[in-house]
Amino acid sequence: MISFYCMNGSKLKKFVSKNAWFKIGKWKEPGFLEDIVIWSELEDRPDMALSQHPEVYLFADHSQFILKKEYDRLTGEIGEELEKSAAAALRRIGREVREAIKKMDRFNPGRFTLASLGRYINLVKTHGRQSLRFILLGYVLNNIYPASLPAKFRLGRRQFTPPSLLAVAAMPKELSPMVAEHLYLLKIAAKIKAGRNAASDLARQAEKFGWMNSICWWDEPFDADYYLQQARLLAKNDPAGKLRRLKQRRRQQIKEGQKILRALKKVYPRAYFYIEMIRQMADWREASWDAVSRAGVRVRPLFRELAAKNGLSYNQLLMLTRTEMAAMLAKKNVPSADLLNRRLKSFGLFAAAPGNRSLVISGAEAAKLSDLAEGRRQQVDQLSGLTIWPGKVTARACVMRSTADINRIKAGEILVCPMTDPDYMPAIHRAAALVTDQGGVLCHAAIIARELQKPCIVGTQRATRVINTGDRLTVDADSGKIKIWK
Repeated sequence: MISFYCMNGSKLKKFVSKNAWFKIGKWKEPGFLEDIVIWSELEDRPDMALSQHPEVYLFADHSQFILKKEYDRLTGEIGEELEKSAAAALRRIGREVREAIKKMDRFNPGRFTLASLGRYINLVKTHGRQSLRFILLGYVLNNIYPASLPAKFRLGRRQFTPPSLLAVAAMPKELSPMVAEHLYLLKIAAKIKAGRNAASDLARQAEKFGWMNSICWWDEPFDADYYLQQARLLAKNDPAGKLRRLKQRRRQQIKEGQKILRALKKVYPRAYFYIEMIRQMADWREASWDAVSRAGVRVRPLFRELAAKNGLSYNQLLMLTRTEMAAMLAKKNVPSADLLNRRLKSFGLFAAAPGNRSLVISGAEAAKLSDLAEGRRQQVDQLSGLTIWPGKVTARACVMRSTADINRIKAGEILVCPMTDPDYMPAIHRAAALVTDQGGVLCHAAIIARELQKPCIVGTQRATRVINTGDRLTVDADSGKIKIWK
């Protein structure tokens, strides 16, 4: 057990540098959200299916890490449970996710009190715990799914490998909101191009999808004016034709996938079950965090009101920890605006379970800890990862370390990033291929690459640390290899 009561900055740096870390992800989450998520993931929850959890968690410079030895333990234990009772685990996870979404969607307080803030924190903690489970499940399924099949095999007249089968057969069961948003916007653009009034359609678009700009609670939700601008841009080309082609391609993709799955079920029933599990888990993972995002939009006015009462901006308020937020509501001492501004520039948390307080890090120290956990940069000319969608693309790389870089990518370039989330969608639409550091078969990049049929390799672990913007890459997603032409 690690004690933080006597750990200072130098001891923390030594601890981080001495250990091997596994990066769970990189999302630009506010301190309040990250603090809730960290403690949800460190809590022992034996009431949940697949309830394994890490003992130590590091969040530094928007990257999330657990110890590599704990990652190996957790994925090993989850893999053993799935081998014994995957069907039972799947059913129970479904019940838990649906119940959590139902509770989150019902949460809409008129004001923040200590009680209502506490309920909100507990609701978000449940979804945060589920999020970690989906991340670990994705990595576990990366390993146990291929083991259920030969290295090469035939279904009907086609030859497959486990990755190539997964690419064409593991379409999500539901239409992803990110894809649905784009399809509906094309429909509106076609209306505008035809000179028809689309005001009511734009209002519905904002109501249905506006929350997607507030995935991690930072930014204002999209409004009708934003969607009008986007629709006008799409209307300059052939939105009706593009919409028709996308729908036709998706229908064909689903039809082909279903045909392959029927054949697979007869010959390799265990592999069929794992693919069905991947499809269902992908939908549940997305729906779970979407509910958190929608709730974030609903309570946004309450956060604004609380910030104004205490002389803070909305973004400053969201850099409070959960205990600091409760202290503010109770009119007790809270961090100064200067400290919150330093946290906005760079922020970190280091915590262990159970019961120890977290160590809050701000300023350059957080960025330094992230570099220590990442390890040394290496000079290599080839990487490998998990194929999500096959294909071969040679093009210029555009490396993004956050969504602040989105406007740098040009059409036809290869997007290289830590991992994608809905904020990356404008860049994903422009990219010819996707390469990520993190992610497994349930990650956002995997879901979207299958929907959009873009060559994609995830889980390289270090793409953003060995590839530079401007490097010429060959992404061979048929083999899961990336060649770097320096």
